[in-house]
Amino acid sequence: MELGKLTDQEAGNIFYFTVDETNPQSPRRERTKTFYVVSLSSSYIDSFYFLCHSLCSEKRLPQWHLMYERLFGEISYTVFRTNVQSAPRWNFASGSIESLPDCAHSICGLYRDETSARLGLQAIINYDTSIMQRQKKQLRERRQSSFTPPKASEESKLIHPVAMNRQLDYADSTTNSMRDSALVNLSSIKASSLPVASMEMNPGWKNLYDQTQANKENELEGVKQELRELRQKYDQERKVNRELTSRASDSPGTAEFNPLNNGMITSARYTSSNNSLPFAPKRNTVANGDQEADKANQLLTNSRQDVINTLTEQLRLKEALLSSLMLDRKNEVSQFQNKIKDLERKLVEERKGNGEKLCDLVMENKNTIAKLEENMERKEAELRKVYEVALQSSDVRLAQMTEKLSEAQRKKKELADSVVELEKIKEEVKEWEKCHEAARRKFDTVCESEKTLRAELDAANQLLSQQRTELQQASQLIEKLKAGLETVRYEIPNLWREVHQHNNGFPLQV
Repeated sequence: MELGKLTDQEAGNIFYFTVDETNPQSPRRERTKTFYVVSLSSSYIDSFYFLCHSLCSEKRLPQWHLMYERLFGEISYTVFRTNVQSAPRWNFASGSIESLPDCAHSICGLYRDETSARLGLQAIINYDTSIMQRQKKQLRERRQSSFTPPKASEESKLIHPVAMNRQLDYADSTTNSMRDSALVNLSSIKASSLPVASMEMNPGWKNLYDQTQANKENELEGVKQELRELRQKYDQERKVNRELTSRASDSPGTAEFNPLNNGMITSARYTSSNNSLPFAPKRNTVANGDQEADKANQLLTNSRQDVINTLTEQLRLKEALLSSLMLDRKNEVSQFQNKIKDLERKLVEERKGNGEKLCDLVMENKNTIAKLEENMERKEAELRKVYEVALQSSDVRLAQMTEKLSEAQRKKKELADSVVELEKIKEEVKEWEKCHEAARRKFDTVCESEKTLRAELDAANQLLSQQRTELQQASQLIEKLKAGLETVRYEIPNLWREVHQHNNGFPLQV
């Protein structure tokens, strides 16, 4: 069996397998075919599972299991069967687009020529891009604020502008500083939420990671929306305050702004619009007007202070939420770094195990060939001995028969005169001829056995040449695996360097 990769892309790959699907253990050239597997995964093992799932039946699965162990290492038959059954069932080459799943990583394609395989790879990449765009569009449509700020009551619009102007300015400056810090935290969280490195991942884990990232982005968008709404609310309050100030200064019949008169007007408006105050201003008495105006201003000041305290507490809660989200993202980054270290350790262990298995395989093949050669030589020596013994016995029997015939001829000449003796001699000659026929038959049997043994010797020679050919193929496969291991060994430092750069504050753009 011959396998390899035609492309080396991050988006997708094309693997080719040259195999005899009817009998992969003893392939024939006239039945050998080349199959192209198109997948978004970069794993040979996943492509081999999909090929087995597409071509192999339940009866021929043990033969494919032996081929898997010869290529990728030992594995139990139960695990191999489970992996084949759980391989991607969606063949992009035969299925319609309407019946395809929403995850492009669970789609593979099986083709017979390279051109169709490349077209299928481009189609899968386009389908994956369309899925991502559709999911992003749905995510944008689902994004909405999870917090609705309380509506400003009509009382807050009638607060005395001079009494609360400084408090509004202080709250406005506090909101600006908190909003800026929140935006900085959001930017840092967004930067830290980038993936650490592009590594091979199971499609199920990747879908879970994408879903988690979408939920985190929804939460961040909700927090930012809340901050915007709080900012808008502060702007509206400040605008209303300024409008009230301008109206009080430009009101008819007042040449200059008087806090006392303005407080009386404001308290009168508040009393007309809201009946919750237990008093009403008396315009005829100046002293009563001053006292009630002070009470109204104090009450409205307290209500406005409560609103500001509530909004400030909400901002503090949102800032705490942002800090917790940032801490969660940092924990996720540390978890991904630990996963990368585990993957590197597993890669080193698998490389060592594969090297040992390859060495054992080479030694076993060498020992097998030596044993076969010894067995062939031993069988050949035994056959030669058997042939020599058979030839010697046949020569001895022929010599004996010749002597008996000569004696019979002499007796025939000597007893020619006697008819009785002649009849006896004839009977003896007939008996000797029968023995001669039996000996000939035995000789023919020995010749046939010699032909059979020679045919077995030819078959053994053919088997020896076939095993030598398989040994050459195994050595070629070993060379390819060595080249692949060297490539992986050279790319691991680059991956580690990228992870180190990310830890120093330079995130990777994937």
